[in-house]
Amino acid sequence: MTRVVDQETVQNYYPPTYSTVAAPSAYYGGWYGYYSLGYTYQTSPGYVEENKVFRVETNLYDLKGDKLMWSGLSETTLISGDAPEPEIRPLIDALVYDMEQKHVLPKKVEKKK
Repeated sequence: MTRVVDQETVQNYYPPTYSTVAAPSAYYGGWYGYYSLGYTYQTSPGYVEENKVFRVETNLYDLKGDKLMWSGLSETTLISGDAPEPEIRPLIDALVYDMEQKHVLPKKVEKKK
């Protein structure tokens, strides 16, 4: 059984980036020619990325004995704009791996091709 126990929205601000172009150091063509060769321009605008952080509790029960066999609390971040499936799959794999390491689940047998 898995349930969401907490959810939060995290905002990350990425400032704009700038590039500067300058005149060569030995330029003697006059002030206006020199001034027009040195400038700064914005190469990418700043933006805010909003991601969702989920904390989930997973419990594995033995239904025959009505006993809790394994419990875990985990956290995963869903990146803004991404489909949730690629982000959730690693969480599921980590839960299964931990259960296998603690001998709660049998290890998955790889099929030979």
